[in-house]
Amino acid sequence: MQPLRICFLWHQHQPDYRVDGEFFLPWVRLHAAKDYTDLLHIIQSYPLKHTINVVPTLISQLESYERGFMDRVQELCAIPSEHFTLDLQDELLEWCRTLQFKTMVSPFPKLRSIWSDCLEAPSVTLTTQDVTNLKAMFNLAWIGPIARRASKPLSKMLLQTKDFTASDVALILDEHLRLCKSFMPALNDVQKTENVEVSITPYNHPILPLLIDTDAAIESNPLSTAPQPPLRNPKAARRQVGKAIEFWNEHSPKPAAGMWSAEGAISSASVGLLAEHGIKWTASDEAVLRKSLGDEWDETSTYFPYVHSTEHGDIALLFRDHSLSDAIGFEYSGWDSEVAADDFIRRLEERRRILVMNYGESVLSDAVVPIFLDGENCWEFYEGNGEPFLRSLFERLSNNARFQTVTCSEAVNSNAKRQLRKIVPGSWINGDFGVWIGTEVKNVAWSLLKEAHDAVAGLAVSSTKSPLLDELHTRLMILEASDWFWWYHDQHIAPHKTKFDEMFRLHLRFIFENTRIMPGVALQYPLSENNNVSTANVVPIVFATGSMHDANAACNQAQIETQDDWQRITIWLRRELKDDEKILLLLVDNSNVQRNVMITSDAGMINSTFHNEGFEWRSRLQASIYVHAAEWWQIKVEEQRSGGFKAVASIEIS
Repeated sequence: MQPLRICFLWHQHQPDYRVDGEFFLPWVRLHAAKDYTDLLHIIQSYPLKHTINVVPTLISQLESYERGFMDRVQELCAIPSEHFTLDLQDELLEWCRTLQFKTMVSPFPKLRSIWSDCLEAPSVTLTTQDVTNLKAMFNLAWIGPIARRASKPLSKMLLQTKDFTASDVALILDEHLRLCKSFMPALNDVQKTENVEVSITPYNHPILPLLIDTDAAIESNPLSTAPQPPLRNPKAARRQVGKAIEFWNEHSPKPAAGMWSAEGAISSASVGLLAEHGIKWTASDEAVLRKSLGDEWDETSTYFPYVHSTEHGDIALLFRDHSLSDAIGFEYSGWDSEVAADDFIRRLEERRRILVMNYGESVLSDAVVPIFLDGENCWEFYEGNGEPFLRSLFERLSNNARFQTVTCSEAVNSNAKRQLRKIVPGSWINGDFGVWIGTEVKNVAWSLLKEAHDAVAGLAVSSTKSPLLDELHTRLMILEASDWFWWYHDQHIAPHKTKFDEMFRLHLRFIFENTRIMPGVALQYPLSENNNVSTANVVPIVFATGSMHDANAACNQAQIETQDDWQRITIWLRRELKDDEKILLLLVDNSNVQRNVMITSDAGMINSTFHNEGFEWRSRLQASIYVHAAEWWQIKVEEQRSGGFKAVASIEIS
């Protein structure tokens, strides 16, 4: 019986959080402690093949931790608990609230007790012991289960009922640094086997097609917009690819045959650039393949390797099975691990049946099901950090002769690769680039990147090579990363989203100040504040009070914007809120589903039955709520102003 070939690729990526010698955000350290080495250990436990994809800046940042760079959470934990001010306590609590309670805290009685004592009470004054407990809880929750089991002290901590000590916190953080240091050696060890291939991504994770030409967004989706004049810098794209290959060859004895372009973004120009650098294979999403094949597309098209001819030679391509990949990334986290693994096998059986029905069993020697996803971000939503699910799935695949796992290089090693004559540019999200370009604020960011490129190019013409010029090019490469533009997307919400805008502007300011060029946009304020409000779908907020109180009103108007299945409802303010003021919103959609929102001067909270709805301060005078789209909304607005005065307004918006 001929088995169906399956190809797993796990993409490991974090953007460059380093600015002027410190980490703005701790996610590299936290994911290294919880995810990277744990996944390698699970993979090694089964006779299956995998491709691990790494971004060079991830490895570089892990090395920075070895050199003594510190992130803000480390700095907080280094401050003696007895010296914590109220502001420091609030900062630590904010970080603790980023934990997924159900999966990262609740399974452990002591951590659950700390959460209950310090985070669930309506108002709590933290003691010195509370602060130490919170430090331990946060960092211990960010260690993976396999790493915990390998450490007797950590295993004991998870079972203890007594309070944590400063020594416990230090031990936990030392384990974080050990895991940061161990990832690259562990990666080199696993690729010595025949079961693991390592591929890489361009150095700073740029969207290569857009870096080559931002008008690729319009070629991908004619309804999109792109900044004018466009950014066109193939040289910068070439530098990102070349530096990635150079970096990897310095860190690993085994060259990378493949390159997963950031966000699966490809175009004919970007694929040709990879071929120019000797890359043998790359990959994207089935949505890109569907657009590229046009009328030639059918339900089996995704399950074959392709070859695309460039002026620098042929390069092989794989296109991921979107639904199977996203099932692991987004769907199965709430399922029982055994049921999820069974469902995955069922879906594989369906694909095998369709291929055999259309072509006969002999086709299985060339067909392949590519399953590509982030190898880090989904696991905090899974029971046991995803270990029970992965072991259930890998156990089934190891003992089922109907399936065979292969690396990406093995997947494309076929004499029956199909010709892909044309590539319509696109990514693994919706088959286009709309997440990263096309709105006013995103296009402003791309225009600023072009201005920065032009400024450095002008300096380079008049200067010999210098440390400053090297630093400017380093900053440019950081600015080319996809992540800045990702976080300018309206629907992407995270507690520290504003930090990305701040880092982006800091790098830009360094470039413009050192090239003595004035940028087209003021960089003292968030880029979102450079946007003008459309008058469409705007409703004034008028309070039913006397005129003397209207003069004190904070809320001015509400605006609703719709994109696909999402809506953003923005409350525009006349003035900033004072520390003792609140805005309470009751939102009721046309299906009579309610959301409650509380807005204060520095925060906001939404109570919704949908876990992925959210809130953000977009600027000092713009508070936005992201909700699933509805036909219309009734909104009750209550302002709780200084002195205990309340004002109420009601509006309807659609």
